[in-house]
Amino acid sequence: MRLRTHGLSLSLDFSPPNAEDWLACHVTVQVPGFSGTFPCRVWRSDLESFHRQLVRMGEQIGVPSAADLTSTDPGIDLHFSMNRAGRIEGGYAFQNFDSTGRPTLSGVFAMDQSYLPGLAAQIAELLRPEA
Repeated sequence: MRLRTHGLSLSLDFSPPNAEDWLACHVTVQVPGFSGTFPCRVWRSDLESFHRQLVRMGEQIGVPSAADLTSTDPGIDLHFSMNRAGRIEGGYAFQNFDSTGRPTLSGVFAMDQSYLPGLAAQIAELLRPEA
């Protein structure tokens, strides 16, 4: 999954889910003044919920709404909040839970509703059953 906005460049590279529906994820993040990479795990249901929320946002342009991707295990916390004009203000917190001191990078970003279809399509592709 790739997301490039004003204030955030994010790459989430997922492995296929294991037998318990956990996906290993390699996070690469760049924000003004900082960049980094770290591993984490995301539960499939977290991605499914985020996908449903994004699709709902895209279907309700002009209606204030929100979508969140918060991993069950610490690591990824993304929040999208859309206003009536379709502007989305977002927040993020990325945490390398396995590192000493549990370093965390947090901040804000901005985008508009035009990002939603592509982002939802990327997540739908991740969730697609293996053929």
